[in-house]
Amino acid sequence: MGFFIKITKIHEDGDVAHYNFSPDGVRFGKIEVKKSTGEMVSIEPMEGDGRDLFVSRAAARLKQVIKDGIYPESAEWAS
Repeated sequence: MGFFIKITKIHEDGDVAHYNFSPDGVRFGKIEVKKSTGEMVSIEPMEGDGRDLFVSRAAARLKQVIKDGIYPESAEWAS
């Protein structure tokens, strides 16, 4: 099974960055990245992601692309 997930920053302040993620542009989930620790928390589960397949991949991609305190406007996961 292949995955494509579009990840888009929707908010950033001094403490956190929030990202939407979606595999299809219809269903969305939301991840919060705590800047002080790098911890990623699902703050709005995506409908149909009961096994956390999409949120875990979105979080993994964000960990790869956040570098030196720079939080990108968007990213993608494809596998």
